[in-house]
Amino acid sequence: MKNLEKVPFDKLVADLRRSLDTLDKTLKRADTLMTQLSNDIAPELRSTLEQARKTLGSAQQVLSSDSPVQGDLRETLQEVTRAAEQVRALTDYLERHPESLIRGKRGESAPQPVPPPPPPGGH
Repeated sequence: MKNLEKVPFDKLVADLRRSLDTLDKTLKRADTLMTQLSNDIAPELRSTLEQARKTLGSAQQVLSSDSPVQGDLRETLQEVTRAAEQVRALTDYLERHPESLIRGKRGESAPQPVPPPPPPGGH
């Protein structure tokens, strides 16, 4: 009993009240900040997330294996590959036969000169 009489209950209660008051003020401030943030930022955040969802949906449609864009892209890449092969073949040929730029391809007859036009007056 004597030990309990020595405990400063008044001081402990006062400290507890100050702590509770501080906690109450902190919670009110946090609530005010959260309300302000949700009013200021939430609409923009919601709009940004909605736009991101739309963009991802569009990207998924474009990139899906059955989309027309995929087919067009495959065809275009095949055409580019064929064109690159043809350019490679032409380059190889020109490296082996650079004179063909002047004379033409081997085995072809030389181009025939174009005859001059008839003189005016007909005879």
